[in-house]
Amino acid sequence: MEDMRIGGLFTLSPEKFGNAFIRLIGPALLIVLILLVTFMTYTYFSELLPYFITFTGPWLGMLITSLGLFLLFNIIINYYYCVTKGPGHPVDHPDYQRCKTCKGPKPQRAHHCSVCNRCVLKMDHHCPWIMNCVGHKNHRYFVLFLVYLTLGCFFMTCASYSRFSVKPRNSSAHVCFLLAFVFSIVLLLFTAWHVFLIFAGATTIELFGFYGDPENKDKYNFSRGSWRKNMEIVFGTTSLITAVMPSGKDLPYDGAYWPDTLHAI
Repeated sequence: MEDMRIGGLFTLSPEKFGNAFIRLIGPALLIVLILLVTFMTYTYFSELLPYFITFTGPWLGMLITSLGLFLLFNIIINYYYCVTKGPGHPVDHPDYQRCKTCKGPKPQRAHHCSVCNRCVLKMDHHCPWIMNCVGHKNHRYFVLFLVYLTLGCFFMTCASYSRFSVKPRNSSAHVCFLLAFVFSIVLLLFTAWHVFLIFAGATTIELFGFYGDPENKDKYNFSRGSWRKNMEIVFGTTSLITAVMPSGKDLPYDGAYWPDTLHAI
């Protein structure tokens, strides 16, 4: 594709234009996410809770609300960690290869992100919703954010349906139900994909490389042989219950050495 001329002053390649666009929409998507979560939370307490508490009673209503607040807390805390901790970047080491693009250190599973313009440890993809890459240090927070956001959307779908199905329909509850229902389906598919990748011990880049380059499959194979061991690389534990609990602890791996894999032999 030909370069684009901006204002007659300079040219910009399609790739650079796309990268600049992704960087620019990040703050806008952050605001959209905050507004959506705020809208649904406000609608729940102002419209939905007073309505169905008359049928469930105060104690059951408090129990249901506590579940919703637990989901909301995990959405917020995992999104915060996902953004603030970042994916992690390679430190210089004589044994590491050098990146052809940025000339910096590039250990195994690290890839150069053209949006961030630097290499990322165990890069999965660049996500404009978090204004950063998903990589070694924030992979678990990104997946947990998706898990709890999906559960939160299903929660709001169920909570708002009771008000949505009664005429005359309240406008806020109506919009809340439609948004939560659509997002819950989309997020369920996206979350299932990333959970599958974790259990398979792969990133999105590695999975496409594994099937796209059949002659060099071992180059992209970092599975440790079992889904629990693969999960441990992302969450730092083999316990499913511990993995889904909020935690700010650093992982026990440096993002450059991968035990129990073909590459560690």
